Amino acid sequence: MLEAVSSCEVEFPDSILIACSGGPDSTALLIAMVKAFPESRYIAGYFNHKIRDQDETAREAHFVSDIASKLGIEFATGDASNLIETEEQARIARYKWLAEVCVENAISACVTGHHSNDQAETAFFNLIRGSGAKGFSAMNPGAHWPIDIGGRANHLRIMRPLLTIWQQDIHQYLNSYGIKALVDSTNEDTGLIRNRLRLDVIPTLKEINPGIEQHLVSLASDVRSDDQYLYDLAKEWLGTQSDVIERESTPDQQIVRIPRTRKAPIKTLAKPLFARILRIIADELGLKLSRTQIDTAYSIRVRSGGTVSLTGGNISTDAKSFIVSAVKS
Repeated sequence: MLEAVSSCEVEFPDSILIACSGGPDSTALLIAMVKAFPESRYIAGYFNHKIRDQDETAREAHFVSDIASKLGIEFATGDASNLIETEEQARIARYKWLAEVCVENAISACVTGHHSNDQAETAFFNLIRGSGAKGFSAMNPGAHWPIDIGGRANHLRIMRPLLTIWQQDIHQYLNSYGIKALVDSTNEDTGLIRNRLRLDVIPTLKEINPGIEQHLVSLASDVRSDDQYLYDLAKEWLGTQSDVIERESTPDQQIVRIPRTRKAPIKTLAKPLFARILRIIADELGLKLSRTQIDTAYSIRVRSGGTVSLTGGNISTDAKSFIVSAVKS
């Protein structure tokens, strides 16, 4: 554990928020981070989604507070302010609160206890819901904040130093300290998709191939490397074409025009590279793209008069240009 945290490829800041639910993963992370970097400032953050029995969540909050006290670090707790009915709503509420704690305490990074089993589960979950390469590549050790919160929180980072650690190693680490972490009662609810994958689907797949989780993690890593390479090529292409790509801001719109001529050979780009270029431009303009929209945009790049409607924007082509526009909010 300590070696995984110490050798993680991300560089930890001097002040860190550690998201801790009281479960084995985040509890082990909390201990390992303090042991590995004792000079840093830490806040252990517990968030109550207010969707479970309050006695259970009170026990969790007390458990995390007690661990934090024994480690000599700060503790923060917060509650959901709105009714939560879905996993996604819970995720958004949690990350919103974690961001608030970071901003209030001048902290630039939050560390979470995601591990290798979570990585395999995330890759498989994104695969079955139809994600592309970016989704299947699962989680990075260091990443931008997972929800859009804007303003002062744009600089925040999520760090996941346990992605190379398997759950069995986490339990062994806690056992070495004689610590029995708590278990969220909803972890056994197979009505939740991720729980069903973890409890039913992946165990069934392991009967066919016992190494399925390791293979998912390895493949996700390969896809992530390939995807990053293509994004680097896309950024390089945009850099070489910067003198001919036009950017315009009107009172109502932001517009990016790429010539459909020899000056900027967008018509000859391979689809994997085109898709990354388009995603970079869309991110710049604050637009979201689906795979279908990217496919349609790729097909119209070679002809005039094409159009793709986006939420808050548009992709179109005329005789001279491939155009991406976004409505100003």
